[in-house]
Amino acid sequence: MSLKFKLYKWSKKVRKRDAHRCTECGATENLSAHHIVPRNERPDLALSLRNGKTLCHGCHEATHRRYDLYRTLWALENSAKLTA
Repeated sequence: MSLKFKLYKWSKKVRKRDAHRCTECGATENLSAHHIVPRNERPDLALSLRNGKTLCHGCHEATHRRYDLYRTLWALENSAKLTA
C-alpha cells in the first residue's frame, strides 16, 4: 500500500473520529486532517491518529501561519545566541 493511500485513509479516520467537525471552530465544511507534529519533523508519527486533528480551511491556514511564525522566531532567537 502506498504512503499516499495510507495518508488518505489516516485523514478519513481522523475526520471520522472528530465527528467531521473542525476541532478549533466547529465548522463542518472544507475539512482536512492536520498533522499536529509535522510529518517532516516526525515521519514516524505520520500515520498516528493521536497526531492528527480535523481543521477547516481557515483554521488550517491560521495554524500553519502560527507554526511558521514560531519557527521563524525560534530561528532568530537561536541565531542571535550563536553570534553572541
